[in-house]
Parts: sequence; C-alpha cells; structure tokens
Amino acid sequence: MDMKQTILTRRSCRSFTGEQITESECTALLEAANAAPVANGNYSDVKISVIQDQEFLAKIEAAVCAAMPAVGAHPIYHAPTAILISGRKGEGPNAAIPYCNASCIVENILLEATDLGLGSIYLFAVPAVMQMLPELCELAGVPSGFMPIAMAAVGKGTDGLAAREADRTKIETVRL
Repeated sequence: MDMKQTILTRRSCRSFTGEQITESECTALLEAANAAPVANGNYSDVKISVIQDQEFLAKIEAAVCAAMPAVGAHPIYHAPTAILISGRKGEGPNAAIPYCNASCIVENILLEATDLGLGSIYLFAVPAVMQMLPELCELAGVPSGFMPIAMAAVGKGTDGLAAREADRTKIETVRL
C-alpha cells in the first residue's frame, strides 16, 4: 500500500479476533517503531515492551478498569499484542519530550500495522493508569526513571480496512 493509502486506511480498531500476530509481523512493527524520530536522537530515553502474555494483559485490563471504570471492562479491546512505549521522566521544559517521542513511535507502529492489514489502536488511558502502579510497570519491564506513556494494541481486526476520503476541513487550520 502506498503511504497516502495507508494514512487514509488507518483507523482505530476496537474489535480483534484474538489471533496472535506472527513473529514477522511483530518484527515489522518493531522496525517501524525504531524508525521513528526521537528528540535529539536519544533513543536510550525510550523503551519498548511487547506484551503478548494473555494473563498479563488481563491483569493490566483489570487494574485499568478498577482505576478508571469509564474505560470499560476491556480497555485493550481483546487485542493479542500490546506494545508499550516508556520514556525517561522529563522535568521542566523537557517534561513533554517523552510524550512527543512516544507519539511518533506509536504512529509508526499504527501505520505499519495498517500496511500489514492488521487492526490497531492508540491507547493512552492504559499507560496513564500503569504510571500509578509500580508493580505493573516492573512486570512490563519499565526501567527505573522511566514511565509508561503510550501503547499500541495490535491484532487481526474483525472488521476489514477501507480507505476514507481525504478531508482537509476536520482540523481548523490557520494559514499565516
């Protein structure tokens, strides 16, 4: 799929078959993640945890659901793979950098998932709750001095992917 087609086809998938992604699909997603830009090229400020253990995913969902009932019982939407992006904690004017880095990384993962014909969704509530639960962070391999920031849930979607029409009016734009 060409880049424009991939961008127009990518959307949030909230219904997965439960079938695990293949090792080659996971490798492609991680290659896309590692191709993302990060501030000042400091890749050591970012860590990736690939979570495919279904019991651990269920434990994460239960913790998130307990802390944020509004997200529903399955905030990872039964996706068989969750890719957690953690960043080194920043302070002052640099506090937003880990979020910017994680956003670039997750978007690359989501676009690659679409190109592979996989469903995907950007999850923010799940890592936000994980930040408050050091035991989950430790189990997820989040190093000391880092915090979970963003997550991509990936798997075979129950609905097919179809391109949308480009719409330049969805976001208000000011041209100067």
